[in-house]
Amino acid sequence: MTVELKNDITLQWEEITGSNYPLTVQPGAIDPQLCFTEGVDQTFLEEFRAGTTYYFTTVLVDIFKNHLISNPAEGTKIEIKARYLDHDDWPSPINVPDLKQWQQVFGKDIVGIASSNNDGTFSSQITLYRAGSYELSVLVNGAHVTDSPFATQLKVRPTDLYAPACVMKDVKTEMTAGVQVQFEIQTRDFYSNSKKELMDEILQGPSDSLKWEVTYKSSESNVNRDSLFSSEDGGNTNNGDHLITLVDK
Repeated sequence: MTVELKNDITLQWEEITGSNYPLTVQPGAIDPQLCFTEGVDQTFLEEFRAGTTYYFTTVLVDIFKNHLISNPAEGTKIEIKARYLDHDDWPSPINVPDLKQWQQVFGKDIVGIASSNNDGTFSSQITLYRAGSYELSVLVNGAHVTDSPFATQLKVRPTDLYAPACVMKDVKTEMTAGVQVQFEIQTRDFYSNSKKELMDEILQGPSDSLKWEVTYKSSESNVNRDSLFSSEDGGNTNNGDHLITLVDK
């Protein structure tokens, strides 16, 4: 903060002429260890969703615990970093291989953005695309602020189901009439993060949010069923069992 004082200098109990003048005291040098964040708590760290931008505030404080109220000295550097640890909480339940080169596509260790509010605080933000655990740090001039790196790991969860990113496993290209076949679907979000709470999402979504259909095409005139079977009842979102029986026209 900036403090305005009234200066008064006396000599032998008499005021010296011109000594009565206002004095402004500006904050001193920034102490990174006294700087702190607002809005980063346990809920914040555990409720991240992939692809969503999250915001918080970084507050600058000097070595005497005064809060800055204007832009800091030129060259002051604010850094927001999320260091990738693992994605052990989000494996594929059916062992579908992970997205190749995800580090190059979505990044691994991510850097956020800090913008000055011209009042000694910085609007800070970060966006993560890879589901997993991260270590979040906020630094001022290369040194950690209070509580940084944060003891609670930042947990990023997959976002909403995105069909084009889903992967099918054990799909048969040839089938025999009357013989049951099985295949599995690894559902993923827009960023190819594997999902686990599939049934919950389907039950909360539209009634036709999970649907599959097989169309039969044949040159034989006595077999011409446009739709042999379809699933419109919700089914099991991770696998499908089907029995195909050809029916005459």
